[in-house]
Amino acid sequence: MNRAVKKYAIVLAVILFAATGSVFWISFLKSHRISQPQGNYMAREDAKYLETVLDRKNSIIENDQPGSDDGTASTLSQNDQNSSEVTSNEWYTYGEYLEWIEAKQTEGTIPENIAQELLSRYEGKYQPAFFMLEQDFIQSFTEVADRIDPENPIHIGTLTWIAGGVNVSHIPSVPADQGSERDTGNDLDEKIISAADQNLKEDEILTEQGGICKLSLRESKSESEISQEYFRTMEGLMDDDAVYYVRKQSNADLELNSCFTAKNDGKLLVYWSDYGISIPNAVQYDRREDIVDLSIKDGQLANVRIYQNKVHGKLLRLGNDSVELAMEDGTDRSFAFTDHVQVYRLYGDVDGRSKENGILGYHLSDLKVGYDFTDFVLNDEDQVVAALATREETMSNIRVLIRNNDFADIYHDSISLCCDTACTLKSGAGEKKLDAGESITIDQKSPLFENERLYVIPSALTSRTDITSLTRGQGTPSYRGSLEIVRTDNGLLCINELLLEEYLYSVVPSEMPSSYPLEAQKAQAISARTYAYRHMTKSSLQMYGAHVDDSTGFQVYNNIEETDPSTQAVRETKGKIVTIDGEVAGTYFYSTSCGFGTDTSVWHAGEGENTNHLHAKAIAASTPLTPELLQSEDVFEEFIRQKQPAFFESEEGWFRWTYETKLDTDLLMKNLRKRFETYPEQILTLQKDGNYVSQPVGKLGRLLDIRVNKRLAGGVIDELDLVGTKHSFRIISERNVRGILANQSDHVVRQTGDTSPVTTMLPSAFAVIECEKEGEEVTGYKVIGGGYGHGIGLSQNGAKDMAEAGYSCGEIMQFFYEGIKLEDL
Repeated sequence: MNRAVKKYAIVLAVILFAATGSVFWISFLKSHRISQPQGNYMAREDAKYLETVLDRKNSIIENDQPGSDDGTASTLSQNDQNSSEVTSNEWYTYGEYLEWIEAKQTEGTIPENIAQELLSRYEGKYQPAFFMLEQDFIQSFTEVADRIDPENPIHIGTLTWIAGGVNVSHIPSVPADQGSERDTGNDLDEKIISAADQNLKEDEILTEQGGICKLSLRESKSESEISQEYFRTMEGLMDDDAVYYVRKQSNADLELNSCFTAKNDGKLLVYWSDYGISIPNAVQYDRREDIVDLSIKDGQLANVRIYQNKVHGKLLRLGNDSVELAMEDGTDRSFAFTDHVQVYRLYGDVDGRSKENGILGYHLSDLKVGYDFTDFVLNDEDQVVAALATREETMSNIRVLIRNNDFADIYHDSISLCCDTACTLKSGAGEKKLDAGESITIDQKSPLFENERLYVIPSALTSRTDITSLTRGQGTPSYRGSLEIVRTDNGLLCINELLLEEYLYSVVPSEMPSSYPLEAQKAQAISARTYAYRHMTKSSLQMYGAHVDDSTGFQVYNNIEETDPSTQAVRETKGKIVTIDGEVAGTYFYSTSCGFGTDTSVWHAGEGENTNHLHAKAIAASTPLTPELLQSEDVFEEFIRQKQPAFFESEEGWFRWTYETKLDTDLLMKNLRKRFETYPEQILTLQKDGNYVSQPVGKLGRLLDIRVNKRLAGGVIDELDLVGTKHSFRIISERNVRGILANQSDHVVRQTGDTSPVTTMLPSAFAVIECEKEGEEVTGYKVIGGGYGHGIGLSQNGAKDMAEAGYSCGEIMQFFYEGIKLEDL
């Protein structure tokens, strides 16, 4: 009996345990059951399309090809799904997501640890057959995108777009880094504006920030459909180049400031930030050629504010935040710019459709200092909201910034002067008369300054004004034209305004000896005139109210007295300039060649300027050598060590030269660091992996070698390596090579036997280097070189020797500047 009871109890306990366990597990499974998440699901076609976008991006990066996604869609679509209205083939599943992440890991796009984190992220949320929520897919997608292209990742962003396709025309601006036309080691940065007018493509839109963005979406609409879209805000997946997926969009509220209105034929045509925009439903506004602010509310044009206050005057100075004008009432006034100031060109085709004369593509830097071609439109606070360039005529006057003694600085502590005729000193409404020969000294405390600008106006067109506080190569310099003295916090600025042709009277003898043949001086005059006119049309000294200064940074002016031969050369070429493909050409010149010239790639300045006329070439009537052959170290060394009598300049002193110096490591590193501060991308440091990168210059240690790594056509050094025990460095570009190796305590010996002191640069980078060593360590070096200058464009001594050989001015110009035309201003 007891045994039976015991057995029964055991069975009962087992049953009770099983029942309890079943209840527990049922309860556990119920509480942990994974159900399909509810919300907006990711459409399968959209997800698959985005996967291909990343594949294309990855392919572009791996192949090192420029450009962005080339998707063809050009419309917008929203993913506003209802989760209760789904079909099994419509939505992207979690299983497909897992397959995609595993594929990215297998191909090496994402590392294993990141892939595992992405694979396990949603384990407790999804079964493989479940539909994936849009927000979860996008979160993982953007992380993968960041791994593929960290510099321009696809991310969730918001942008407001104005219009697109045929409703927007565009004239792009093309920046161009430009070297100096003469050899100075200075850089002149200019912008060259392209006049190529074109409509946007049907899949391109103009954004509120003034940029162009591509709609690279899965679905597409017709051009007529996209042309109906205006003033929209969208949120979605995008990078700097394109929009790939739109989550939501709405009508936008925005302001378009300082627009120029052109016409209204059912659509209002306005210009804004380099774009022409056709806006529908603007029948309430029927004026044209106004500066306006457009107010957009809920995607529609709601209000037009018109600016009607305008001022006009000679442009004296153009700064980053203000402009100074000489007003018609004789006063000078400054006007601040608003943050949204725009510039429009009114001459030519006002509708902006002409390739040559479009209203677009014009900027503050295009305004002409010293001329009254522009109206400035003001708001109620007398701030400039827009500038209207009304015309552009041939400019006859140039404005030269006169530097102080030794050309050391643009600012003067005081200026002393006297005129050979009577003259008037004028500031604002105040005037002071000076008799012929009467002297005066002006400093910042001078009572003559009623305004900040003082004019010195001689009574005759042929008057000369001596600036007796200056010393130049000729002694006391004498200036044609008028002078302006500007009071600033840093000192006095002095600007000489005179006729361009009279300016050249003092430039040509300062740049080329008057003893040179007339045909050579005529070539110099044309080059100098072209150079000056380029800077008159596009000045880098607008903030000082000048086109050029009088130093080697531009063209040396009035350092040497005018001479009859130089003046004759200017007069016989009056108005002649050099053009290439219809543009004013860059007439670069230098002193002497080594027998070969090079091209502008030596400056590493990027693209933008037309250099079709500037080529590496032999400066000889004929030679079997080519510029490309001299890129070989052995060929160039053999060439530079010989006199080469077949070349035009073989008898010139600078045709061959030598330079020897003891190593001064401190000076070498000082030069290296100074160059890094100015050109950090051209002073590189060797890394452990064998690559060179730009980084602050470290310690050299002991110098083991100086060696040429690369030459360009014509033989000029383009890359020089300094090999040290602690760090090794690579110097890029001829100007840096010349600057780093120069020791001002030593002299260069020319082939004629005379010596010349070393300045801040060696004569040229057409050279070979011999190292003097004790053991493995460099203790000094010898440079065997040829030529003086950068080697681009016209060689002045080459022109002289060609003229002596019977070449005409035109033949000389065509030799050095291939394919150019000589045209009249």
